[in-house]
Amino acid sequence: MRSKRSLAIAVGAMLLLCVVAVSNPGRRALARMASVMAPAPVTQTNQDVEQRAKARHGWGPGITSSVVRGSIIYYDPNGMPVRVAGVTIYRKHPDRLRVELDRAGEVETRGFDGAGAWKAGAETISEEEARDIRALLRVFPERLFVTRGAGARYREAGQRVDEDVVEETVPIAASPNGEQGRRRVKVTHQVEMEDELGPRGEQGRAGDRRLVYYSINPEDATVEAAQWLEPLDPRREVEDRSAVLIDSRVEFGDWRRVEGALLPFRIMHQWGGRVDYEIRVSEVLVNQEMPDTIFQNPNR
Repeated sequence: MRSKRSLAIAVGAMLLLCVVAVSNPGRRALARMASVMAPAPVTQTNQDVEQRAKARHGWGPGITSSVVRGSIIYYDPNGMPVRVAGVTIYRKHPDRLRVELDRAGEVETRGFDGAGAWKAGAETISEEEARDIRALLRVFPERLFVTRGAGARYREAGQRVDEDVVEETVPIAASPNGEQGRRRVKVTHQVEMEDELGPRGEQGRAGDRRLVYYSINPEDATVEAAQWLEPLDPRREVEDRSAVLIDSRVEFGDWRRVEGALLPFRIMHQWGGRVDYEIRVSEVLVNQEMPDTIFQNPNR
């Protein structure tokens, strides 16, 4: 008897649903119910860390060159500014560079033609000067996109945790004097790019091959810093276990959009943990016509 009553109730409920469904208000009510019960659509981008950063920076293959103008400030080991010069940097991706330094009207020009570094008016330059000129190609965040776009080896290297930087704070043990100490922690995603400049030398050795680690903000995918190791003796290779290696790090800030591309207008370079120069950008022009001749060694 009880089962028959349950069956009757179920049949009645089904009939009621059918009646409701055929009316317009009933259709709207069912549609609302279905929308609540149905899972929300999932947008799957499948982008890796570098691809998200490239989208954030508005970088694409259509950007082939740039001209950066501003000033460069050099610092002594104590962090005090010692000299200032006007600077204009011409770049033609992936590996052409020309730098003009204006010191009180005297212009010094140097560059990299894809094969070697040079300085105008000098038949030869030291290995240290050549290393520093090549490194200027790596002091821009878009170098990450350029090198990967050229087919360089890419790897995601997990997270990096920096203390005493900015933002988030976490408590630490009380200090000896009884005061509660705090430390600041910042977490970024790390990607590793194999960045090679210049032709290979004897036995296929690369003259300038560095593993550059880029720090990507996990929230907005901005490239915040680049870091790599340089041999203190530029004649040695990074892979040489007997070589003394120095940490070279670049931090980016003062972001601005230039024709859709997000670019830093403040670039700070550290050598061995100390700031040695800072570039303050006043203007960036993209996709300017520039002949290959401006990157060639004028001494030849």
